[in-house]
Amino acid sequence: MSKVYQTITYYVSFVIKGNLYFKLLLVGTFQILLVFQVTAQDSPALSPKDLLQKIKTSRPDTNRISLQLQLGSYYLFKPGEYKNDLDSAVNFFKQAAQLSVKLHENDWHYKALGMIGNYYSEMTDWARCKEYFVRIAGYYHQTGNVEKEANAWNTLANLYDITPLNGHTQDKIRFYQRARSLYLQDHDQLNAITALKGIASIHVYQKKYDLAEKMLQQVLTEYKTLGFKELHHTYDLLQSLEYVRGNYTRAVAYNLEAIKYMRASGDTSLATRYYYFLAKSYYTSQKYREALPWARKVAASKDSNSDIKTVLVQILLQLNMTKEAGIALNKLIATKANLSFSDTLSQYRVAALYYDKINRNDMAIQYYKKILNLKFNINYAPTAVNIWTLVCNIELARIHLEINQVEKAANYINNTSIRLKTSKIPLEPGYWLGHYNNLYLYDMAKGNYRQAIKDLALRDHIKDSLFTAAKDKQVAELNIKYETTQKEQSIKDLQNQRAVQQARLDKANLQRNITIGGGLLLLIVAGAAYNGYRAKQRSNLKLIAKQQQINTQNATLQHLLSEKDWLLKEVHHRVKNNLHTVICLLEAQARNLENDALEAIENSQHRIYAMSLIHQKLYQSDDIKTINMAEYVPELVQSLEDSFGISDQVKFKLNIDPINLTLSQAIPLGLILNEAVTNAIKYAFPDTRNGEISISMMDDRNLITLKIVDNGIGMSLFDRETEPESMGLRLMNGLSEDIEATINFEIDNGTIITIVFKPDTLSDMEGFLRSTENKEEFI
Repeated sequence: MSKVYQTITYYVSFVIKGNLYFKLLLVGTFQILLVFQVTAQDSPALSPKDLLQKIKTSRPDTNRISLQLQLGSYYLFKPGEYKNDLDSAVNFFKQAAQLSVKLHENDWHYKALGMIGNYYSEMTDWARCKEYFVRIAGYYHQTGNVEKEANAWNTLANLYDITPLNGHTQDKIRFYQRARSLYLQDHDQLNAITALKGIASIHVYQKKYDLAEKMLQQVLTEYKTLGFKELHHTYDLLQSLEYVRGNYTRAVAYNLEAIKYMRASGDTSLATRYYYFLAKSYYTSQKYREALPWARKVAASKDSNSDIKTVLVQILLQLNMTKEAGIALNKLIATKANLSFSDTLSQYRVAALYYDKINRNDMAIQYYKKILNLKFNINYAPTAVNIWTLVCNIELARIHLEINQVEKAANYINNTSIRLKTSKIPLEPGYWLGHYNNLYLYDMAKGNYRQAIKDLALRDHIKDSLFTAAKDKQVAELNIKYETTQKEQSIKDLQNQRAVQQARLDKANLQRNITIGGGLLLLIVAGAAYNGYRAKQRSNLKLIAKQQQINTQNATLQHLLSEKDWLLKEVHHRVKNNLHTVICLLEAQARNLENDALEAIENSQHRIYAMSLIHQKLYQSDDIKTINMAEYVPELVQSLEDSFGISDQVKFKLNIDPINLTLSQAIPLGLILNEAVTNAIKYAFPDTRNGEISISMMDDRNLITLKIVDNGIGMSLFDRETEPESMGLRLMNGLSEDIEATINFEIDNGTIITIVFKPDTLSDMEGFLRSTENKEEFI
């Protein structure tokens, strides 16, 4: 290859990538502040399958909303943009939004809406994306949450894509300005600076380089004032700015600063990118040896982007290290999985350069033709398509001329001429240089020597202008470097001078303030000490009098409380004695009775004993307000078992929770239990057959369930709508109503009686008296 074509090769290779670089810059440089996300863009710790299972088994609360947002984020940010994944993502986001509305969880609702806005940005539906984030910002504006309103505008600005066709540039700037204004209002300096950096990046895209540089220098100054150490992203923007300006020396300097701050911060997530652009800057300025170690770092990285790894092959070719270049190229070509259009294009381009370098003209021609056959119109703008077509036609014409295929070369020369003349954008001189060099060689091969001389003159003129421009650029770079150094030194001198003056002023102010403050403090302390002493004396006297009064009242109250407890126990004791007297009288009367009268007396004895036992438990217990049913029920059952003498015939199975009931509930339940057990003993097991009676009492939070079950012959069916004939059943129904309980009778291999009620928190004597008055009609 001639020197002319080597120049075109490296120049064109990076000009194309330079045009595409801004999309990477605007989308990839910023770490989007997804304040509406429960999870970041990383994959969740749980697999999608585990997350889906947790969602299905979770309660409909905020935990489910969080899981739905996590799973939706997984599908949204999953590598590759597949419609099924995006549909799954928005489905989970909408489920989260609906559930948050039902739960009245506004913060979760607007997090979900933020993720839906992210979804529309992935779908490039910018109108819907903007609609959602404006809605979020409006809500937080109404609620006065400045921080979250600012985050909403900042996120929208970060997501909003700009191209030469969609006209979003001013909208994106306005969103960043709104976010910055709110951050400053909220005294959030760090995020305010980051928003300013976003505006500067847009000015780079607009080619307003001076304004962009001024803003980025302001960003650096403000970051350093805050003590913020993660400056690598800002230096990266500055290097990209200088690169597109053509100031490659400054681009290298800024890139080295970016790498230095990246390593100091420990944030190496963009290390491959920094290494790539440093190698690119060195390459473009033809410093191939300096570029090589950075290109090796790029090639050794785990980055899946095949496009950027081609830089190593290009640098090795420039250094005539063709063997190593071939090895590196084969590694790239062997990576066939998940290649993007840009990766494929870069591989074809670098393969053509390699085979051209080693004089495998047939393979070089093959790869250039592959590039021409790619579907550029789907992936690139028309201007970029025209440049790639130009490059391929110039290279194909040159290679055919070198192998004496003049007629084939003519076709490519003609295509090049048409492309150059019909281009809608100004083209770099390098393209014309290659074209005139091909025309010169073609006319020489055809014997058109006069035209060849004209072609040679035009080629040399462009070549000289390029050389002069390069020298002028070098001089300009040196001037800029000198002026920058002088400016930086002046800034440092001014900062040092200001720091000395400020230190002196601060010292004088401090001394004055200390003197004044010391005097005032001494007076305040003395006055406070005196007032404190007097106040303490007055307070002590009041406290002594108050304590004496409290002690007297406590003694009186303790005496009254002891007397009340004694009186209550005495009442319960006397009631119990009176009930036992009644039992004894009934027992004496029963000796002279038989049949139904005797049975009635015995039933009354059992009922009275059930009440008597409650009073006995009350006066024997330290707690005179409630009855422990776990102690009461076994004793009552034992009494009935002894009374009927059925210990060998009927077995009792008890399962009673430690439940404390008030007197107003314990007495009705004792009577119900007495009636149920008595009926079971008397009627469930005829002909002295053996059986079992189970009694359980369970406390399920605020409901208590009493269940009496026997395995006897079962009670007779009766109509629940009419009053039963049995005295015992009427008594149980009436007692259940008194304690607002539900009672249910079932016949299933015996009789099952279930009483369900709520525990009564009242423990006053009035409740007991009312309950006993209501029972008199049943006794």
